[in-house]
Amino acid sequence: MSTVFNATSHATYSLLPNEPLIIGRRHIENNDKRVSRDHVKITLLEDGRCFVQALGQNRVLLDNALLPESQKGVPASEIEAFDQQWIHLLPGQLYPFQLTLAQKLIQETPRKPLHPPPPPSSLDSDDMDAWQSEHSTDDEAQLEEAKSSTEDLGYVSTESSLIGESDQ
Repeated sequence: MSTVFNATSHATYSLLPNEPLIIGRRHIENNDKRVSRDHVKITLLEDGRCFVQALGQNRVLLDNALLPESQKGVPASEIEAFDQQWIHLLPGQLYPFQLTLAQKLIQETPRKPLHPPPPPSSLDSDDMDAWQSEHSTDDEAQLEEAKSSTEDLGYVSTESSLIGESDQ
């Protein structure tokens, strides 16, 4: 069974597949007004993956990383969380909740590094090319593919996709 453990009150909440758990002010003991009534949403999927989403514009930490905040009516992104990670309702590791995910995935979702590691300084140019292709991200590969497909055309369009009356 997957659970969320409140390390402050020692309460444990069950996570059920496709039934989001909303954690907020009612889950903390001192009714801290910096914590929203609905502060963070935790969703367990049927396949065992778990996602955390900050609700509102309050800060939420997943381990030591700030979760994205919602912006003026646009909900924040959901971030995948893993077994034994900590959710803190406020920076400074206040109001800690720990995830325990029962089902291990057969194949975890790969975590793509934000920045590739720097190349070793001892590489020659052939080895450097091999290293760069090995450490390139999918975004870089897609960008390179898009660049090469437009180079074949030999021109860049200056037409607008906007439809409307001409000022001529």
